[in-house]
Amino acid sequence: VPLVSSPTSSPTRTSSATPTLPQPTGSPTLPQPTLSPTSKPTNSPAFAFVSEQEYDAIDADIAALSAAFGNDNISRAHFLGGIVRLVAHDFMDFDITNEAIPMGSDGCIDMDHPDNSGLPQDVWCDGCPLTEVYDNNFSHISKADFWIAAANAVIRIASNNELNLKNDYVSGRVDAESCVDQGARLPAASGCDAVEGVFVERLGLTRTDAVALLGAHTIGRGNEDFSGHHGIWVDTEAQSVVWNKRYYEEFFRRAWIPRNRNDPAVQDWTWGGNNDDSPRFFLNTDLCLAFDIEVTFPCCSDTSQGQNCDRNGQVLRNTQCASYPAGSPREEFADAVELFAGLRAGGGFNNDNTPFFSAFASAWGKATTNGLGDLVPLVSSPTSSPTRTSSATPTLPQPTGSPTLPQPTLSPTSKPTNSPAFAFVSEQEYDAIDADIAALSAAFGNDNISRAHFLGGIVRLVAHDFMDFDITNEAIPMGSDGCIDMDHPDNSGLPQDVWCDGCPLTEVYDNNFSHISKADFWIAAANAVIRIASNNELNLKNDYVSGRVDAESCVDQGARLPAASGCDAVEGVFVERLGLTRTDAVALLGAHTIGRGNEDFSGHHGIWVDTEAQSVVWNKRYYEEFFRRAWIPRNRNDPAVQDWTWGGNNGDSPRFFLNTDLCLAFDIEVTFPCCSDTSQGQNCDRNGQVLRNTQCASYPAGSPREEFADAVELFAGLRAGGGFNNDNTPFFSAFASAWGKATTNGLGDLVPLVSSPNSFPTPLQSSSVPTFGTGTADGSTSVCDLLDVLSVSFQYFFYY
Repeated sequence: VPLVSSPTSSPTRTSSATPTLPQPTGSPTLPQPTLSPTSKPTNSPAFAFVSEQEYDAIDADIAALSAAFGNDNISRAHFLGGIVRLVAHDFMDFDITNEAIPMGSDGCIDMDHPDNSGLPQDVWCDGCPLTEVYDNNFSHISKADFWIAAANAVIRIASNNELNLKNDYVSGRVDAESCVDQGARLPAASGCDAVEGVFVERLGLTRTDAVALLGAHTIGRGNEDFSGHHGIWVDTEAQSVVWNKRYYEEFFRRAWIPRNRNDPAVQDWTWGGNNDDSPRFFLNTDLCLAFDIEVTFPCCSDTSQGQNCDRNGQVLRNTQCASYPAGSPREEFADAVELFAGLRAGGGFNNDNTPFFSAFASAWGKATTNGLGDLVPLVSSPTSSPTRTSSATPTLPQPTGSPTLPQPTLSPTSKPTNSPAFAFVSEQEYDAIDADIAALSAAFGNDNISRAHFLGGIVRLVAHDFMDFDITNEAIPMGSDGCIDMDHPDNSGLPQDVWCDGCPLTEVYDNNFSHISKADFWIAAANAVIRIASNNELNLKNDYVSGRVDAESCVDQGARLPAASGCDAVEGVFVERLGLTRTDAVALLGAHTIGRGNEDFSGHHGIWVDTEAQSVVWNKRYYEEFFRRAWIPRNRNDPAVQDWTWGGNNGDSPRFFLNTDLCLAFDIEVTFPCCSDTSQGQNCDRNGQVLRNTQCASYPAGSPREEFADAVELFAGLRAGGGFNNDNTPFFSAFASAWGKATTNGLGDLVPLVSSPNSFPTPLQSSSVPTFGTGTADGSTSVCDLLDVLSVSFQYFFYY
């Protein structure tokens, strides 16, 4: 994930004392810095997403470590350059052609391999300052994520804030446990065959990307104790701690000649001029970017400098290093070097770092994310990586009330120990939620009344949570935030025995998924209901996103829900406040195809379809009912529970529609009371009403509400000659789209399912499950209390 704007739990330092960073053995000397305050969780599993606060803390610690070197630019360059190279050696082992073991940024480097010898042993080692910062403060995130954040800090600091990669940073990488022979995939020092082999063929980058990434040599130094190559890539020690385009200028400023020609293992290039105490050097993989050194070795890169080509026992003033021939793919290398150097046609260089900085940012982003599809940017809420504490099936207390919800045998799920809410949801957790809902559903056996009550209640729980969103209210937008004002009568349609203390669904959450928000859990559970009830025809897993944060209170949230009056309410909520289309509204109300109304909760009793068996199936039958039945008013003398029923025999489960249902196809406001299909004659004359001559009106041509009616006909699959097709696709597609919009309204920091669980660095102060039922300290009702009261006539849309 890209950076999260608040820490994955805003980790808190376990001690306010500055950690003691042991002094590494070796050269150069890395001093003891005074670290800036950072944060570290206790007992949190690796690997968390990185929050904005954590990213900034890493940046501050790298700045402190850098500042501690004072005027010692040799040691500073060694340290800062080492961090950037640590990341490069981690990502350069990626192989796009190796699906079995792609490697890449996985926090694993085979330090026994000679091709990793260029990495300084005293930058990442037991007791080294950078390692101590990680171990003491950031070990809850992966090394791969930490190294990249640290390298980004180096680049920001060394560029004097000109190149800040914070907005491009993503996290969620998982460290590999082993990577034997990883170094064998790194570029050898031979030349551009190696550059192309690694960067172009295996990393899948362009040649321009490769030149940009090699620009990292502008900072740091080679150390003969490690790699056998000694010196800096720029002109002075002071320049070797600055991130700019000077590296590229050096291609044209110097007369580069071979060094150590008699030892291929350490052969490189040096400047013929005076090198002082820090030799200027280029590797073969540097100089080959501008010159074809393979066809002219040994040679001098600029014979116009005469005597500078004749050094170290070599006379090369007449042997110019060749340029790449026209049409060669490697011309792209040379063109990029000239572009990034800012080489002027008349000589000299411009002062514009932008071409290099832009190209580097792009290439760095590609290289550090290669093969990783589950990374996300900074998000506003923390994330956690749940780990099962026990494989035991939780005991789900039996709720009191009707219908009866049996004790299911739950499928294995996962729950972390001492992990705070609200984690992102991993694929494993999503599947576990799905499996638990399937187990709860199966436990009802042949009792479709109870099953419909339970499954429909889960979907309506989500609907009541998202229908309070108000696009016009920037101060308190609400939306999917796990908070429902159950004291409000407009939430009366929610069943008390679906979400309550001791209820099976609540127990599943408390025992296994309390580290994620209720909002995220409810949506995942509802998605499971839809998948199960549609017999896998509508699977919303690929569209699911998580990262919602539960609100602590939402007094009068219910006042934003649609009243039962009709389509004024539908438009007011779905169109004006949720910002959806009328077609979206019709699609979402199709959720009535599953579930039932219960007069004990809402005052509305019955099912929206024809049979109890149909009330547990997710399909387009709800829309067909608009045209199959002669709908007439019910409870006309009591506006609070007035709805519509079918004039035919209703058996034990009356078929009913709410005003907010029937208004989608008929203009019931102008013709009330009326019958929806007067061609059915006597079915319109029931309950003391004679309505066979009063047809419910259609919407006039040009009315915006024609969109409602058109969508109902489309989703029903109404044939021109009568009857219905068997195609659920129009409804399923429209529902998936509308559901996605409604459940993410106003939320910009949500991420798709990740392939491995995410961890949340700071543990709860107590591992006990909070006790609900007493309200909150400020007198408002807690989410669980609110849901405890679950049920009042959802005389609106997702009325229960």
